[in-house]
Amino acid sequence: MDPIFVNKTFLITGGGSGIGRAAAQMLALRGANISIADIDESGLRTAAAAIKTESPSIKILTTSLDVRDERAVANWVAESESKFGPIHGCVNSAGIAPLSHFEKTIENTPLLDWERTIAINLTGVMLCLREQIRTMKKSNIHGSIVNVTSAAGLTGIENGSPYSASKWGVIGLTRSVAKETASAGIRVTAVAPGWTDTPMLYDVPQSSQIQEWAKASPLGRAAKAEEVAELILFLLSERSSFVTGSVHVVDGGISA
Repeated sequence: MDPIFVNKTFLITGGGSGIGRAAAQMLALRGANISIADIDESGLRTAAAAIKTESPSIKILTTSLDVRDERAVANWVAESESKFGPIHGCVNSAGIAPLSHFEKTIENTPLLDWERTIAINLTGVMLCLREQIRTMKKSNIHGSIVNVTSAAGLTGIENGSPYSASKWGVIGLTRSVAKETASAGIRVTAVAPGWTDTPMLYDVPQSSQIQEWAKASPLGRAAKAEEVAELILFLLSERSSFVTGSVHVVDGGISA
């Protein structure tokens, strides 16, 4: 338990796996109420069961959610507030790296690949941010929102322009919204992981090559999801009370 988090409410998208799940588990261990959403219902059930096993006394809400669905996002945020009370923090972690990632140059990228990646990775974050901020302002909560972008949003990736562009967009969105919400006491930041040991790392045909790239980082490996989540929890907490509008890179030194 951690008094900074006990009985406070946090919303997490992409909570069924990877970084989102790690953040949800760590928040639960610290005594927070958590509302996790994911389009993967099986992953959501598995994550919820693991969280309840580790933290049987915490309150948890699970919701099957497509972050592209404006009404569904609004309903999820409203239901979370109705169940738990005021929302203190959010983690927008839902995202995809499509199978075309690392395979196609821009001239060979289908429009559908581009549109789907932007819709989930960028528009989905915008829709979640909008509802989260509306709810925090209504409750007069000085909360914190952390968006999960990527180191690919800082440097660009050859043959991965849809993904890279979507993550650049999240950075711009984060910085703009942070300026809009500062006067209301709402902080908005982003974390930018490099290669991270999550299911997404293994779900592409080039996974063995990607794992070799991860080993080539100065620290010699991919990040653990929990290592990224530790930074997310710091940004959600009052320990980072003077931090907003910033992007925090967690890439093992690749971008150094």
